[in-house]
Amino acid sequence: MRSAQGTSEADGRPQRASACWKAATRGQPGLPTTVNEAGLLRVGDIAGILVAVLSLLFATAARAQILSEVAASPISRFNEADNRLFLGAIDKALSENANGVELAWKSEQSPARGSVTPQRDFEADGMKCRDVLIANEYRSRKAQSVHTFCRDTAGAWKLRS
Repeated sequence: MRSAQGTSEADGRPQRASACWKAATRGQPGLPTTVNEAGLLRVGDIAGILVAVLSLLFATAARAQILSEVAASPISRFNEADNRLFLGAIDKALSENANGVELAWKSEQSPARGSVTPQRDFEADGMKCRDVLIANEYRSRKAQSVHTFCRDTAGAWKLRS
């Protein structure tokens, strides 16, 4: 296990952690380099560093979970033609289908298939929006979720975040 102390380049004597931190962060904007009278990092600085490190760890874990779910989903197996069929079905169902009316699609070149079913219409921020149930399959992989799309001023449907 490594010590929190470093060594001075000049004489090889141990340095306080704050001196190592100051040297490591010199010239790095936004990183704390202030110390108290004893030459130690302040509690607020340590807390800030801890929050930053934990945020990175949680963000990485969340990203890994999302990537894992995407990798296991049917859409991860779709080729370019499958994606065109899928996106075309979404656009057509949003523009033409009444609520509750399913639009099924199926690829002729691969085992990709799915359906898009509008669920409800509403307005948000002055735009027409629709919730749609999207179901996809690729061999034994199946997924189903509800997404919201809104029509922009140019008339294109956009996924609402």
